[in-house]
Amino acid sequence: MSPGSRTGTTSPATTDRPDDKVSAGHPAYCVNIKGNRKLNHAMHMVAITQIRNRRSPGRARYDRKLTETKTPNEALRALKRRISDVTYRQLRLDAELQAGPGGQTVTTLQSSVTAPTLTTGSSDKPQPGPEPEPRPLAPTS
Repeated sequence: MSPGSRTGTTSPATTDRPDDKVSAGHPAYCVNIKGNRKLNHAMHMVAITQIRNRRSPGRARYDRKLTETKTPNEALRALKRRISDVTYRQLRLDAELQAGPGGQTVTTLQSSVTAPTLTTGSSDKPQPGPEPEPRPLAPTS
């Protein structure tokens, strides 16, 4: 047997991949919880909203994954992955549409190098005026 094979005499520490664990014969994949937490939360809320709406394409995908003998968590994970793929593809398309001549994102046809730069010196700025004197309060009876 080759070293590192799962059926050999090597230790389990050298054969198990770091991204899976086996419990009762079922692989339990470790999910990476790092990354942009706000973005992950937004993707989760989109997925949950789509699952709640029975006529959404997200619900259809979720149900299809459940019929493929996926667990509810695995089906939710697959839906989130699909949502993130669609979102990323749309961001890329939007970035391509914004790109100007030469591929730069903020390219204008006029050059700003020859435009005059207006600066204000410290002596040209108005100074604040004196604060008004506080008026005494009227006596209350």
